[in-house]
Amino acid sequence: MQLLFKALQNATSRDVAKLLIYAQYASRLKNEILVAQKSTHLPHIAPMFLPDSIVIFLAESCAMTTEDVEECWEIIRDIIWDGSVPDDKTVDLAFQTFGEARGFRECL
Repeated sequence: MQLLFKALQNATSRDVAKLLIYAQYASRLKNEILVAQKSTHLPHIAPMFLPDSIVIFLAESCAMTTEDVEECWEIIRDIIWDGSVPDDKTVDLAFQTFGEARGFRECL
């Protein structure tokens, strides 16, 4: 987390928004990232590098340079890989469990 906080010290709100989008997209590409690794790669460990196709997709979809994509991966790959980024089902469950009693419903 210290490395992440250090990287975000001078970040703009636009930079943070890009990082959040990046995390959402990258977390949904874990299978594609894993398929491109050597067969000896352990699936529970975040790969050190992203395949070129993933780098290009993230760069284009997040309006980032390929260098920024690779730098972000270096900083947050473990967060993405360990499942810390919630998927749609997890978000829905959180709203059902904690939000409905308070009048919160996920907006679609």
